[in-house]
Amino acid sequence: MGFKKELFLKQHANEEILGFDFIIEFFSSLHIVLSYLFAFRVWKDHIKGNVQISLLLKTALTFLLLSTFGVWGVAVIMGSGGGGGVLYQVANQFYRSS
Repeated sequence: MGFKKELFLKQHANEEILGFDFIIEFFSSLHIVLSYLFAFRVWKDHIKGNVQISLLLKTALTFLLLSTFGVWGVAVIMGSGGGGGVLYQVANQFYRSS
């Protein structure tokens, strides 16, 4: 799958359809998984000519992946019945700030 097709899917996976929780959660998860795929492919296929550009790219991709941890954390906390607790608030703040 080419980068253009992955980017197209990633952009359209983020579109939310109000009123359908399952669909919203599905497309949010799809967006994150496609972000992982995109980051992996770019990391693997980038041209390693300039060290500074390579470092900036890898840093950006690392933070892209790091920003998804809050989303998974909120899902796990809500699934275990911990919604509204301190841990939920911390994970939610991490999710909202990234």
